Amino acid sequence: MRKIFALLLFACVAAASNMTVLAPVKSVTAYSNGYAFVSRDGQVSFPQGETTFHIINFTPSALSHSITPQLAASGSRISEHYVYSMSWKESANKTEYFSLERLLNASVGKTISFMSGNDSVDGTLVWFGEGMVGVAASGGQGVTVYKVSDLKRVTLPATNYSEVVQVNTTKSERGLAVTASGASGSGRLSASYISAGAEWAASYKYYIQSEADSGTGLMQGRATVSNGAGEDWENITLKLVVGNPRIVPESRLFYYSYDRVKTKDYAGGIAPIAAESSFNQFTPTQVSAYYVYSLSVPATIRSGEERTLPLLENNVTYKRELFWDTYQSMPEKVFILNNTGGESWAEGVVGVYLNGEFLGESTADYTPRGKEARITVSDMPDIKVKKETLNQSSTATTNSRTTVYKIRLTIENGMSERAKIRVNDHMYSGDQVTLISSNPSAEQKPENVLEWKPEIAAGGSQEIVYEYSVTNFFTDSRLPY
Repeated sequence: MRKIFALLLFACVAAASNMTVLAPVKSVTAYSNGYAFVSRDGQVSFPQGETTFHIINFTPSALSHSITPQLAASGSRISEHYVYSMSWKESANKTEYFSLERLLNASVGKTISFMSGNDSVDGTLVWFGEGMVGVAASGGQGVTVYKVSDLKRVTLPATNYSEVVQVNTTKSERGLAVTASGASGSGRLSASYISAGAEWAASYKYYIQSEADSGTGLMQGRATVSNGAGEDWENITLKLVVGNPRIVPESRLFYYSYDRVKTKDYAGGIAPIAAESSFNQFTPTQVSAYYVYSLSVPATIRSGEERTLPLLENNVTYKRELFWDTYQSMPEKVFILNNTGGESWAEGVVGVYLNGEFLGESTADYTPRGKEARITVSDMPDIKVKKETLNQSSTATTNSRTTVYKIRLTIENGMSERAKIRVNDHMYSGDQVTLISSNPSAEQKPENVLEWKPEIAAGGSQEIVYEYSVTNFFTDSRLPY
């Protein structure tokens, strides 16, 4: 009976096996919020019964609730999976060669020979230390001291000049364990998950050959992709998403140890990285609520690396505007870019260049096709502006107070060319705001904004004077103190 029980126990142990799988990252879909959707897969062969596959070099940044393993093999199913982390020590023998100092120490009291400068020295080594040697010449009296650094063509009586030492190193491994059971066979084991630490950002350069009130320029976009996910991306399919999906973060991850198994050797190498010198290597598509750029060539971005890839290139039109919002101390120069290309623009920094010279840059929001992006490139110190309150008076009744403001805006054009400026000023808010007069006429905008568009000759000036009232009503019959 004991023999039968032992045989049954052996059969159960033999039926369960461990297998290390090389399942590298195959695709990465990176979002703008520091997360990515990652897929791995690799070919596996397995015996009948229960097998635990170990996908090595698994990232610690994967959100555990998002990990989804799949085994594409007939008659097999996955029963569990978990992330593990382990370390162990390994020993190896290494041959170390003795240093000159050690060989000299072993030769004290014995005959040595060497060259020092142009002199040939032959004698007994009687002393060695502090970078010096003392030699008693054959048949001579006394000891001559030499610097070790001056010795050349040294001949020593040593017969042993090396030794074998044991070197201990600590190894570690992190992985994803996937347990499956079923009939023997082969198939592909894959795992997908959301990973933190992977992000991308867009940046743009807009080139114009001449500056006017309107024109056309070349827009070039680039994507900077950062791999901070803790795993290498070798020849992956890369997608960049304009948009931030809602993701539930995790405060901590749990790791479990397992008995180490031997890694199989796999034939074949890594495919060469495709050239990335031309633009328009990304293909844009709309996926649900997101705009997705798909790279048409494989990309390699190792852990901790950052790469900048060409994203788009289009000719787009612009309008130039000088704009003064009276909240600011001086007007600004703005280029309004019309997205007439085939792709939406992700949020990013846009720099404007005139004949290769940098004019300035600012951040543009996400800009769909057919919409405009405003790029403020510089202040305009040669245009002097001033806002003054000329008069302010108030009247009150039993249930309201009305204040009348008279405002003057002064603009002086110190440039050598005519300046067309868009001016915005803000009336105070209240229960009832009324524009009484304006010279020149103002266009009323939402939120109590007034707008003018004066054209001022070179060296000229313009005054804008307007008057408005603000009335506030009280809820009781008494005026507030």
